[in-house]
Amino acid sequence: MNTPYLALVGLGAAVLLLAGCGSSDSSSIPKVPLLAEVCVEGQGLDGQLFVRNLNDFEWADLELILVKGTSKTTEYKLNRLVPTVWPPHSVSPAEPFTTPKDWVNRGRVTGRPQEVLRRLSFFSSLTGAVIKIKSPFKAEWKSNGAISECV
Repeated sequence: MNTPYLALVGLGAAVLLLAGCGSSDSSSIPKVPLLAEVCVEGQGLDGQLFVRNLNDFEWADLELILVKGTSKTTEYKLNRLVPTVWPPHSVSPAEPFTTPKDWVNRGRVTGRPQEVLRRLSFFSSLTGAVIKIKSPFKAEWKSNGAISECV
């Protein structure tokens, strides 16, 4: 048998073996529950919303949702200035959201043929919040009830 041919087959087998042993997930962060705090400071038009990342890693590719209502809930998604990354609160304290109207709900209303756009008016009386991330792994956090005043 030809020695260069044997070397090439051996090299190809070694490459396949190394590629097969690699992980499909390049993230070095183990999948853990999201730890977060969502709270409101102030009332009415002066209200500010804080979303705090209490994990020790950065969230990326995220979706922030606020919920209003009890028997019939309405979800408002952050529509403008959606952050691409959210650092841990210990590294960079959370900046407040100060414009409720940046949070919108698109949906149908009985009697209207087209979709209706609703904007959040105040950060008060929120009954819940949801944070969804896609990186460094897919995860979701939901508040346990109403959003409270920041302490």
